[in-house]
Amino acid sequence: MSKAKTTKKEEGKKKLLCIPTPSVNKVKNFPIPQEEIEELKHLANKKLTFSFRFLELEHEAFNLGGTCVNWVNDLFLMMQELSGITRNQFVNELRDHYRSHTHDWSKVDYRYRLNEEFLEQVECRQARISSSKGGIHGFIVGNRFYVVWIDPHHNLYPDERYGGLKIFKAPETCCGHRDLELQILNRKNKELEELLEEYTRPAM
Repeated sequence: MSKAKTTKKEEGKKKLLCIPTPSVNKVKNFPIPQEEIEELKHLANKKLTFSFRFLELEHEAFNLGGTCVNWVNDLFLMMQELSGITRNQFVNELRDHYRSHTHDWSKVDYRYRLNEEFLEQVECRQARISSSKGGIHGFIVGNRFYVVWIDPHHNLYPDERYGGLKIFKAPETCCGHRDLELQILNRKNKELEELLEEYTRPAM
């Protein structure tokens, strides 16, 4: 076999080895399937709907601690209003009314616990009840507002003029404040019983 023929065969093998393999599209590890995202995008002109799939009610800064029934009532009234408008109205015409601005994560102390790449592809926004009552934070895909945080105390953007950051323990039950009062009363009652027993004990 000649040297020239051997060289041609080797070159042929090298060419075969250098053939690029077709790229495979990897499925992104998003909290919402890509096909669901695409379907929702077609509903962007429809009226807003809500999802609580990613709601964090146990967050140290974003829970219902320190609120009352009236605040929860105002929250649902606001969400009822939002259900009657479109995403475009929410982010444009009524932007100032609901303070529906996007979030600059570099300027706040908290961040959604979601995939970074995913957050870059969705609209992270807030909806405010009023200047004194806080609101909700989440993100929008199409016409769906995914609520992530309940923020009655403006903790994402705390203002020292109004007391700054306020941390409350998340309520354990619907009557959490009463449970706490009962614990205090039971403890005091036990102390009084011990004092009474000591006072009425016969002298030795």
